[in-house]
Amino acid sequence: MRLTLLALAAALERVGRPVIFTAPNPDMGGREIDAVIHDYIKRVGNAVRVETLGTRNYFGVLRHAAAVVGNSSSALIEAPAFELPAVNIGRRQEGRTRAANVIDAPCETAAIAAAIERAISPDFRRSLDGLENPYGSGGAAQRIVETLRSVALDERLRSKRFHDIG
Repeated sequence: MRLTLLALAAALERVGRPVIFTAPNPDMGGREIDAVIHDYIKRVGNAVRVETLGTRNYFGVLRHAAAVVGNSSSALIEAPAFELPAVNIGRRQEGRTRAANVIDAPCETAAIAAAIERAISPDFRRSLDGLENPYGSGGAAQRIVETLRSVALDERLRSKRFHDIG
């Protein structure tokens, strides 16, 4: 994990763009990730770390960001809704459904930097106009409510039925 983090930090430094880091989850290795983030901010200076943005602020950042970079599912799920380029580093999200906004990169500085440069290029950004999000276009909550309103909440749903297995 540390090599991946150092490769990412070196790639970000190479690209030279401002960076917003969100704090890592309290999972195993979170402190190590945080140490690399703090070191990057001290050394490079064009970056900030926020503990949390909350949903509304996070979506606001996505609306204005040049790209999402990391190995978070957000690159695959939320970023397509904003037609936002995403660089997915490593294999953590391997096998998951993804839109054309995702550029996969191995955990190597040069590959990550090249993927970021491609992601922030005007041509790639233009290629995402009208991007179809494989996770839908929103409105799921409203459709669920409408479906639940149309279902008869009668005895068939309130009573459990058991069946013997022969």
